[in-house]
Amino acid sequence: MLRRLPEGRGRWLARARLIASVLVLLLASAARAVDPATFACEDKGIDALRKFADTRIAYLKRCWRAQIGGATVGVGVVDADAVEGERLMAASNLVLIPGAGGVGRAVFEQLRAQDVPVRFMVRRQDERTAELKELGAEVVVGDLTRPETVAAALQGAARMFFAMAVSPDHLLAATVVASVAKDYGKLEALVDLSQMTVSQMTATSTEESHQQRLHWLAEQVLNWSGLPVVHVRPTVFLDTPLFTTMLARSIQENGTIALPFGTGRTSPVAVEDVARVVATVLRDPAPHIGHVYELTGPHSVDMTELAAAFSRALDRPLSYVDVPLDRWRAGLSRMGLPPHTEQHVATMAQLHRANRYDRTADGVERVTGSPPRSIEAFVAARRNFYLG
Repeated sequence: MLRRLPEGRGRWLARARLIASVLVLLLASAARAVDPATFACEDKGIDALRKFADTRIAYLKRCWRAQIGGATVGVGVVDADAVEGERLMAASNLVLIPGAGGVGRAVFEQLRAQDVPVRFMVRRQDERTAELKELGAEVVVGDLTRPETVAAALQGAARMFFAMAVSPDHLLAATVVASVAKDYGKLEALVDLSQMTVSQMTATSTEESHQQRLHWLAEQVLNWSGLPVVHVRPTVFLDTPLFTTMLARSIQENGTIALPFGTGRTSPVAVEDVARVVATVLRDPAPHIGHVYELTGPHSVDMTELAAAFSRALDRPLSYVDVPLDRWRAGLSRMGLPPHTEQHVATMAQLHRANRYDRTADGVERVTGSPPRSIEAFVAARRNFYLG
């Protein structure tokens, strides 16, 4: 995307791009001249490098003509070939993200910081999409369950992040995306946001929620498709209402951490850490294709330890209260959630009580190079939210 810059800055940027273009042109030309026969074990790598060189040389020649002709990027009129070259360059790593919020929005912030172009596919235009456009994202209207809109949104994209809010349509959407992406044939990576409970499931297990079963089935479909898939399986999010709105209410009302988890342990992970993993994979997907990454927080804690972490973060004494599951579910029903979502949240509580969330994995640090944030750090950053 081309932006108008102040004249001085635009000229400096144009000169910098010209110098970089010359250097890359020389390197790319050298790559084209390499004889793969001299690299008996690297034929595929040389072929890929040659293809890269061909596309980059064509682009750089367009930019060279524009610069020599006196045009500068961001100042005055830009040569049409240079504009097209820059558009093609951007499209070579364009990422498609469905939905304007949640993990996808956090992934966008990570990619934006690295100048990776992003296209959002949303069901409708609203204030959130207007903000995304202002931040430089492309926005199109579509629906993951409608093949024709997914096909249109994929055009020009090289990578896709597949994620949905909790929905009974999850498997349908995954099947549509797999079918359309396979027909499209140009994806370098499809990063699937799944759930860590899938790691504990079998084809016939029945203890999990309907949503978790849909994730398990969706992974099978994506694997069968033959697409370049990466599965990201986070445990429960720290950002979920279980650990945010519900706890903020009990903290403000009576200074307690009120949950029905019994003596079960958990290792919740922050959405921001999950987004860092996804963005890292999308920026350079080749090393990650075919991998499954399990993501958790740094430690698994019981509810007494969780309450202590909240207490330290908020500088306020808090204690854990084990709420009977039936009473807690009655309160959940009054929240007016869709039945599919309510069943999923209730099952998560049940599985916590059965200690199914007592798990830790090093996926966040292994992929990003830095560890996930602690419960205490997450809560401290939201002190006003929790204390009201």
